Amino acid sequence: MRDRIVLGAVIVSFALLLVLTASCVFGLAKRAPRSRALFAVLPPLAVYFAFREGLRVRAVLLAVVTVAYLVLRVVALG
Repeated sequence: MRDRIVLGAVIVSFALLLVLTASCVFGLAKRAPRSRALFAVLPPLAVYFAFREGLRVRAVLLAVVTVAYLVLRVVALG
């Protein structure tokens, strides 16, 4: 039962990670310079550029979900 809960949490956190990364990329693509959106495909850079450009809520949510995903992956492996 525990394995299913952890697996479900990993799947949900990964889905949130993808959605929030896409949200940051599209938010950055609307602002100049647009080249930042190309580099923001990687979650750490997306957090940095989004926070710097004023997308603070998205950046904080993405950072929290990234950490949660990494922790859940470690729990799933253990």
